[in-house]
Amino acid sequence: RAKPDKMVLTMTIPELGEMTSAYNGAVGWAINPMQGPRVLEGKELAQMREEATFESLLGAGPDVRSLESVARAEMAGQPCVKVKVTYKSGRESVDCYSVDTGLLVGSTSKEDPNSQAALDKLYADAKDDLNAGSYDRAIKSLEKIEGRAAGTTMGQQATLDLAWAYYRTAERAQAISTLDRFIKLNPSSPAMDYALYMKGIVNFNEDLGLFGRLANQDVAERDQQASREALLAFRQLVEQFPESKYAAEATTRINFITNTLAAYEIHVARYYFNRKAYVAAANRAQAAVAEFQFAPGIEEGLFIMSESYDKLGLTQLRDDARRVLDKNFPDSQYANNGANRKKPWWQIW
Repeated sequence: RAKPDKMVLTMTIPELGEMTSAYNGAVGWAINPMQGPRVLEGKELAQMREEATFESLLGAGPDVRSLESVARAEMAGQPCVKVKVTYKSGRESVDCYSVDTGLLVGSTSKEDPNSQAALDKLYADAKDDLNAGSYDRAIKSLEKIEGRAAGTTMGQQATLDLAWAYYRTAERAQAISTLDRFIKLNPSSPAMDYALYMKGIVNFNEDLGLFGRLANQDVAERDQQASREALLAFRQLVEQFPESKYAAEATTRINFITNTLAAYEIHVARYYFNRKAYVAAANRAQAAVAEFQFAPGIEEGLFIMSESYDKLGLTQLRDDARRVLDKNFPDSQYANNGANRKKPWWQIW
């Protein structure tokens, strides 16, 4: 502090970095990694002005409403007198003055929970909990920050961290809801590419579970709604942010999901064909061929179409499907009406 009413405060918070706030007697400002440089206004400016008043160290000054000795105590190993300082803004602090020297030993403040200092501390605690894997506790803190810092960069970051915490606690629906809220409310956010990436990741779950692995279940044999939602998110990311650091991985996942979705449609078409529902089999296979033209599973899709049309007596459609199959897959395992098709190791018929 320095007269007349000037102050600079710098502190370093683990995981966040250095934060600086200052007041020059007329203007207050703050710089932190979450929000960047900004000019203080409203309650934040009023609190900074109070703290910068040189006489506030003595519990005096134009912003002080009252002083009250409240108790004797010990702080930093020294006996002291506690003095409650009430400011005109309503903020309160308790200063401890040494009984022996009369000097200020320490101070505690009853902060506004919406003040920047309180939010910074709450967010630092939430990050510590995230890093420690204490997701449930982190969720509680992040929910508070999201509400108190709405519309700020910190509020946006808290929303993204909240989605991640939900994801880590297997709360997929809440994670998706949180990300959708972020995408809707912050369309121009510089973190939009990350939000889309996270939405894709939350939906992209190739874990079959214990019984699925024991049964050697194919990922294509499960319901694919979540995969389709992941595909949409990854595609939006790649189209809107081609230079994003997440674009390359998103492209890889797009290719995987596309092949998986095609395999799923062929799996359903095969199911219908084996149960002699030839119309349904042909329609499902045709839809897969039209939507996923470059997927490996399209080869079998064309074969199912030709066989289904043959069973239905639709010779022209059968011949058309076989012609497309022969042209695009001249060495197809389904040539000669499927005589060359390789069967899975577990299929003996």
